Amino acid sequence: KDDWSAVTGSLRGVYKPSATWRFFGGLSQGFRAPNLADTTRFDVARSGELEVPAFGLEPEHYSSFELGARYDDGEWAGNLTGWYTLARDQISRFRTGKTVGGLPEVSKSNVGDGWYAGIELAGEVNLSVASDHLADIWLFGWADYVDGRIDQIDSTGKQIEDRPKAMPPASGTLGLRWLHPSGESGAELFTRMAYHIDPSRYTEADRNNTQRVPADGLPGYAVYGLRGWTELREDIVLSLAIENLTDVDFRVMDSGVMEPGMNVILTLQAGF
Repeated sequence: KDDWSAVTGSLRGVYKPSATWRFFGGLSQGFRAPNLADTTRFDVARSGELEVPAFGLEPEHYSSFELGARYDDGEWAGNLTGWYTLARDQISRFRTGKTVGGLPEVSKSNVGDGWYAGIELAGEVNLSVASDHLADIWLFGWADYVDGRIDQIDSTGKQIEDRPKAMPPASGTLGLRWLHPSGESGAELFTRMAYHIDPSRYTEADRNNTQRVPADGLPGYAVYGLRGWTELREDIVLSLAIENLTDVDFRVMDSGVMEPGMNVILTLQAGF
C-alpha cells in the first residue's frame, strides 16, 4: 500500500559566442520509485541467490550536472561533454548472511549513496580537408567512458564504497559516411567497439554473478556494420543495414544473452 511522489526538474543553458562555437550546461534531477520486484520478489536471483522481499524501501534520487562544448564550421565538427551524477538512496542487493535451501539469501536496501561521472567525445570531418576529390566523404566517430563509486554492503555485512556493479567499459564508434551531392542518398561503413574489462575491476557483485559476467574478464569487441539509404520520392526513404558483418559472438556487460549475429534490416519510412 506504499506510494511515492516527487517533484523533479531541469535547468539548461546554451551560450553561442560565434557561429561555430556553442557552450552548454545543465542541472537535472531524477527519481525512481521502488518497483514490484524490488519490494516483493521471492525467487532465485543472479547466479544461485535466493532473493526475499524487502519492505520499507524508499525512492532513489539523482542530481546530474553537465558541461560541454561544440564546434562546427561545416568541415570540422565535434563536441566534448562531461557529466557528474550524485546518487542518494540507491536500491542495492546485499547478502543477509542466511542460507536457505543451500542458497545464500539476499535482499535489498537503500544503502547506495555515491556518484557517477563520465566523459563523451564525438566528432566528424569532411575529407575535403585532405583532397577536393573526397568532398562527399566524412570520417565520424564517438567515444565515452564512465566511472563511479557507490556505498554497498559486502558479503560480510560491512558497508563499503566500491564501483557500481556492471559498469560498462570504454566504448565508441568509428566510421566513414558517403553523401550524394543531392543529399538524397548516402551510405556508411562503421564499427562499434568496446574495451576489455579486466576482472580486477569487478565488484563483489560482478564476481558472484557468474552466469552473466565471465570470471576471466569481459572480452572487448569490434563489430562492423554497413548501412545505406535513398530517397525514393519526397518524404519516402528506403534504407538497408547489415549489422555485425563478421558474425562475431559478443555481449555487453551484465547481459544474460549474446548480441545478435549478422543482422539485416530493411526499412521503408514515409512521412506526411
